[in-house]
Amino acid sequence: MGRSRLFVACVAALCAGLATAAGPGQEGGPAAAWTFQSLRAKLAKKAYDAAARKASDRYKAELARLKKPLVHALTTAMKAAERQGNEQEAAKLKAALGAANDGALIPPTTNIVGWAAEFEGHSYLAILAPARWNDARAVCRKLGGHLAWIDTREEMTFLQKMTSGVGVYVGATDAHREGDWRWTSKRPVDRKLWKIKEPDGRGGQNHAALSTAGLYDVSDGDDGVRGFICEWEP
Repeated sequence: MGRSRLFVACVAALCAGLATAAGPGQEGGPAAAWTFQSLRAKLAKKAYDAAARKASDRYKAELARLKKPLVHALTTAMKAAERQGNEQEAAKLKAALGAANDGALIPPTTNIVGWAAEFEGHSYLAILAPARWNDARAVCRKLGGHLAWIDTREEMTFLQKMTSGVGVYVGATDAHREGDWRWTSKRPVDRKLWKIKEPDGRGGQNHAALSTAGLYDVSDGDDGVRGFICEWEP
């Protein structure tokens, strides 16, 4: 399995609760994937999430620092669950351990403002995981949604606050024709949603991302993009 397909499978598996339970922003979503019995694993994940919630330019370094104790706690808890014959807990910890090693971690609870929420009947999930635009699109599709479409300034402001301004992919592209920016729904992108002097169309920047200043065009797999937003229609 290629790295792109593996990424899609790993992230979609972590978020599987969204497709089968109540949906993002509600109980029964991604939280179930991180509800461990092990106190040590809980504490390690809590420390990791405290760093993730900052969503600052320094978050990569902070998460890297916390990755080692998180992996150690998950490994210890998984082995303990295996010895105790708790297959369900062991399987959950194994999946989380694989995600931790691959860097495809998501916040453990749908109650954290800024990660999963609803706006005017639409549900959104921000996933902080390095990804290519097409892989991000595939993850959202596999979960029954799509990369976020933004129709109004109000919706954009909501998503900016939700992600604390971290650069995230959204579902707009001009890959089909240079300069013709459209959402994957085929609707044109409102010019008022772009940052000043964007899109600039430099260096094959055929995909859109969102930051505190608005939409901007980026290349596929841009290092400055920290994740992506999935959306589910009402």
